[in-house]
Amino acid sequence: MPVGPWKHETLRTMATRLILVRHGHSLAEADGIVGGPQGCRGLSAEGVRQAEALRERFAAADYSARVVALYTSVLPRAWETAELIAPALPCANSPTRLHDLSEIHEPALDGKPRTPRINGLRLDSTKPGSRGAESYETFFRRATQCLEAIVADNPGTTVVVATHAGVVRAAMSVFGKSPLGNGMFLDVDHASISEFVYGSPDARPFTWRLHRYNDAAHMEQWSEFYSSCHGNIAN
Repeated sequence: MPVGPWKHETLRTMATRLILVRHGHSLAEADGIVGGPQGCRGLSAEGVRQAEALRERFAAADYSARVVALYTSVLPRAWETAELIAPALPCANSPTRLHDLSEIHEPALDGKPRTPRINGLRLDSTKPGSRGAESYETFFRRATQCLEAIVADNPGTTVVVATHAGVVRAAMSVFGKSPLGNGMFLDVDHASISEFVYGSPDARPFTWRLHRYNDAAHMEQWSEFYSSCHGNIAN
């Protein structure tokens, strides 16, 4: 689904910033289980501290004053992260929870122990990894269509989305037009920031630009825990 159409032609010249935040470390990850609607029990104590560190960073950032909306998924680890960072943002409303910002749907595996077979991308992105699951192709399409709709609803502004590693990878793949499953695996660290800009620089056609990826500089104060979890590919 292409972004747009814009509600007002004059807004076509204004870039929209989409700031994707991965949730903090979760209890499901600590327990080694798949954190779907049943398995996700929210953030661990470490995850709360990570989100608080991110909140402090947002509070000190000039661009935070321009944030007009905060979105999140319906999974507890994501919306708890959103609620923790919300006080640093000027949005008057509470975070908007959207089902389509959730991780890949794997109902048969939800709440079950995570194994190497289900930890990471499938080799065939067009086939579900388990009974009743989404394929990665379907998941990436669902997630990026939701992100595009958010951008279309907030043209020329800055929005923050507290979501999941898979959604960040979906944005990198679809917006960057890179083939599914044919490139390097992308680590997305807890409470990291990845920022995309949609606009028309120098009167060229509208396009996506990557401003920054997996920025977790605010986690330096938790360097010991951050190092132990760095590169975690759970969702």
